[in-house]
Amino acid sequence: MPLDRLLVVLLITALIVLTGLILRWWTRRTAAAVRARLSPLLHPTTETTAPVTLLNFSSPHCGTCHRVQKPLVEQVSAQFADQVAVVEVDALAQADLARAYRVLTVPSTVILTGNRVQEVNYGLASAETLDRQLRAALTAVG
Repeated sequence: MPLDRLLVVLLITALIVLTGLILRWWTRRTAAAVRARLSPLLHPTTETTAPVTLLNFSSPHCGTCHRVQKPLVEQVSAQFADQVAVVEVDALAQADLARAYRVLTVPSTVILTGNRVQEVNYGLASAETLDRQLRAALTAVG
């Protein structure tokens, strides 16, 4: 009997790991498709003089956006001073921009270098993720 239980536990663990890997692959694939599709896109609200722009999509009724994501974005972007411009985007008021970046959930963040999409985070992005992505974008700019 213990061998049967061990096999069931191993099977369930394997399924959970496989599901996580598939979700991770799907998220990266979707983000890559958005980057490829939007590379030439430049929206007037995203034009800044900073080499990197971080679009922070939220909505007025999103508690996570205002209590969690916005402070993380401010904390991380403060480290980069004039190199990163943060643009707050109300996904409801600027639905065309949200649609262009395929934002279906808030909070979401988009990192641009010039008019090229470097990274897209659908959902809450950690400080570590944003820091890593902004450093990579600044390195890409030169």
